[in-house]
Amino acid sequence: MHKLLSLMTAVVAASGLLVISPVAAHHSFALFDTTKTVSLEGTVKKFEWSNPHSWITLQVAGPGNSLEEWMIELPSAGALAREGWNTDLVQVGEKL
Repeated sequence: MHKLLSLMTAVVAASGLLVISPVAAHHSFALFDTTKTVSLEGTVKKFEWSNPHSWITLQVAGPGNSLEEWMIELPSAGALAREGWNTDLVQVGEKL
């Protein structure tokens, strides 16, 4: 449960970038629908601890139980580390 809350915190923090993006001018978030919330449950396929952004690849059951891959963009490795994350926090095969 702690990992899920931590993941949710990171996703919320990442979505906070949407609010400050005009000021920071780091990336365009025009391709994202910022009015929609998506909840996912699946199995971790890959966790990339990297800069400028870390990533979780999640395999999620789609229509007809087909597997869909979702890429979840997170803040940088440094920002995650400041929040208590490390390279072992999210494990391949783990359910989130």
